[in-house]
Amino acid sequence: MSGEMTHLTEFWEATERDVLLGQRCGRCGTLQYYPRLRCTECGSGELEYEQLSGRGVIYSWAEVLRNAPSAVQADVPYVLAIVRLEEGPQLLTRIVDSADPQTLECDAPVEVVFRELGGRRLPCFRSV
Repeated sequence: MSGEMTHLTEFWEATERDVLLGQRCGRCGTLQYYPRLRCTECGSGELEYEQLSGRGVIYSWAEVLRNAPSAVQADVPYVLAIVRLEEGPQLLTRIVDSADPQTLECDAPVEVVFRELGGRRLPCFRSV
């Protein structure tokens, strides 16, 4: 198995257990999300997985009403958002289980939930 695939194994196994992982750099201490081979801050390969709280706030969001990629066309409409985790990293994700997308606001609290999307179990978020 290639180095790139090996470093993702732990991440994907965690999603199957509804656990959100980030990576902490052993050299500079940067916490990053999504998994990478190198630290985005210093370039080090000394990365360890760390469980994240799964809590955050909506930084920005948009409701996708049409022209979605074919793999998710059947899901239209859906809400795509940037969520800022309480630990600091931001991620592009989907907001699910919301009664009305028009009630969403920037800085609104959210928590992680995992959903099957495109053949993978992915972290999504819902309002709290």
